[in-house]
Amino acid sequence: MGLLGAMSGCDRKGSSPAGMGGEPWQPHGLRRPQVTCTGLDGHGLVVSASPMPDHIAELRQAAGHAHVIVAERTETELAQAMEHARGYYRGGLLTAPGARVVTDARRDRGEAAGHVLRLQMGSGPGAQIEQVYVLAFVGLPLIELLARFAADDTHAEAAIEAVAQSITCRR
Repeated sequence: MGLLGAMSGCDRKGSSPAGMGGEPWQPHGLRRPQVTCTGLDGHGLVVSASPMPDHIAELRQAAGHAHVIVAERTETELAQAMEHARGYYRGGLLTAPGARVVTDARRDRGEAAGHVLRLQMGSGPGAQIEQVYVLAFVGLPLIELLARFAADDTHAEAAIEAVAQSITCRR
């Protein structure tokens, strides 16, 4: 989980990489969540019994290496959150050779309006996917699902899609 936490800009010190225009950006801020989410169980993912205090949940693949962080975003608008995410990745992961955006599209999920940003780092057997869903449930802070998994792991991809479809959040 440490690598995913580092890649998402999450740390216990409160610092974060620079985003667009030199503004610091934290994918979800370092604060306790105000909401709880359900629909995370099953799908081949296991919910951690002790997530970091600023995460709603952390999930890992029961048989594999996929990781998912579920957290609140500090932005109030979906478009603004996605612009910040794009800026973060342009200044970080997308600077690596072979890194590319695979998907950047509106994808409503279950009860929420949403957007997905999917990046691929590398090619061939060692390629990795980092996928960010930002979901806007009515009357709640924006919710982020940040996942990292092997590009050829179709089970992890299906599990993460299932969580994105089934997640519901409440205060």
